[in-house]
Amino acid sequence: MMHGLLEIFEQIKQSLLSSQREGIDFMAAIFPTIKAIQAAITLGTGCSLGPEGPSVDIGKSCANGCAEMMENNRERRIALVAAGSAAGIASGFNVAVAGCFFAIETVLRPLRAENSPPFTTAMIILASVISSTVSNVLPGEKAAFIVPTYELKSTAGILPYSDHFLC
Repeated sequence: MMHGLLEIFEQIKQSLLSSQREGIDFMAAIFPTIKAIQAAITLGTGCSLGPEGPSVDIGKSCANGCAEMMENNRERRIALVAAGSAAGIASGFNVAVAGCFFAIETVLRPLRAENSPPFTTAMIILASVISSTVSNVLPGEKAAFIVPTYELKSTAGILPYSDHFLC
């Protein structure tokens, strides 16, 4: 299973083919939940995903699932995936502007400007600002866990870090 930008681009490529199907795709509704569980298991087992990995994947999957259930055209689906990615970055880093630039520079790059729906940029900005606001209001600005400060008790404690000074 691909992750990150490669998965975004693959879903955009497949969106043209899937727009010709009939009926509602129930996997599109379940996929964001699967991605959230997958990220929780990965982080719970001690693996590192970084702050942007799971949030972009979950935001993008939710937007793509909504687009598939509403049977939107390719351009609107790309706009929704871009808005979901912007929301993921904005919530992960708590910066709405970075989410907007990420979505415009990476997700919307294959889409020509004249083919872009007129509300795409507004949708990206709105999703990014709302996501950043919600992630700031709900858990707040406090850290998820407290890392104790390291106190150097003797000079022998510096030896494990001496190779860093040589570089």
